[in-house]
Amino acid sequence: MQSLLCHNIEATSDGEKMHHLFYEKGDLLNPKRWWLEGIEETIQLLISEIKRKIRCIADSSLVIDREINIIDYGAKTGFTSIEIIKKLEEEGILEDCHKLGIKFYLHLIDMPSNWFFKSHQLLGRFPFIIFHSLKDNPTGKILNISDIFEQEKIDIIVANLSFHVIPVHILPRIIQNFFLVLKNNGIFLWSSPDTPPVSPNTLLVHESSRRLRKCLLELVDNQEQEIRNVAKYLPKSKMNILEVIYQAISCINKEPSSEERIKAANIASKQILEAPTNLSQICDFLDHYFKGKLIFRTSVVTKKNLLDILLIPSNQRYFYEIKEEKIRVDFIKLLMKYYIFPQLSRACSPYFNLHWTIGNFVKEAGSLPGELG
Repeated sequence: MQSLLCHNIEATSDGEKMHHLFYEKGDLLNPKRWWLEGIEETIQLLISEIKRKIRCIADSSLVIDREINIIDYGAKTGFTSIEIIKKLEEEGILEDCHKLGIKFYLHLIDMPSNWFFKSHQLLGRFPFIIFHSLKDNPTGKILNISDIFEQEKIDIIVANLSFHVIPVHILPRIIQNFFLVLKNNGIFLWSSPDTPPVSPNTLLVHESSRRLRKCLLELVDNQEQEIRNVAKYLPKSKMNILEVIYQAISCINKEPSSEERIKAANIASKQILEAPTNLSQICDFLDHYFKGKLIFRTSVVTKKNLLDILLIPSNQRYFYEIKEEKIRVDFIKLLMKYYIFPQLSRACSPYFNLHWTIGNFVKEAGSLPGELG
């Protein structure tokens, strides 16, 4: 049996805090708008496609496949599937499937983690939900979805808040696998809040995080100059924040070896990519396999939302160099508030406009995959 749980020091709180990032106080009926407004278009498109599939099956006099399979790729805590289930119940879609003898399955797929384990806790009671780990537990092998599903088995794949954390060199293989498992005319929907270029007066979700990591690395290599840079932004009443910086520096190896730097960079990039993948690169890969269109939307994100993302225990690995947890948390909180956020906005508003890229793509009947160079 493939394990959904990744055992680590944050096991007791990581999944729960990630869930609270998406839902106010963890209440499934109270999703936070910063992310829901970014993905709800993919939910609407998915529901419309399910309804179309049901009509096609109901109207057909032929013996056809009476099964609908949906993949929630990079499911994390299951937030996308939770919102899909709400719509399924609101519109009586599951009841329609039952009446027509249509088998409906929603497959949640991700790497083993405490985030993914949380999705099992939240959604494991639903009989149409199936969980799949992308890591084979006995062998440790990383699986492709074509290792899990037969070719042309899946009707719809949705990948919300997933593309922006996948290294660019892996994307072609993942997209090719989407092509292989989707049926002809199958739909691929995705959304990302961290894909440039951005619309005017908006930012990417991890822009502030990357700036803070850059500050940390400058403190390693050019300590006094970076402290002067931070001090320029601090009110006179907050100069004691510099003490937090000195405490953070005291936790860091003053002269890290090249091996230590590489290790820290690799750990950080597993949480947030060093540089966001440009939309043109993603489209170059998609165009080999799919036809579709892009949609751009904006949601409102608070400074607290952005800070909460970094304070999730596993995301704190982005600042792996600061080993002491309390000092690391103080460093994140204070420098985000008094150094990073003022760089991004001179206004005192607690809000930013978050840029979203949304993709609606189809595998055309009879199409063959293009060649990736």
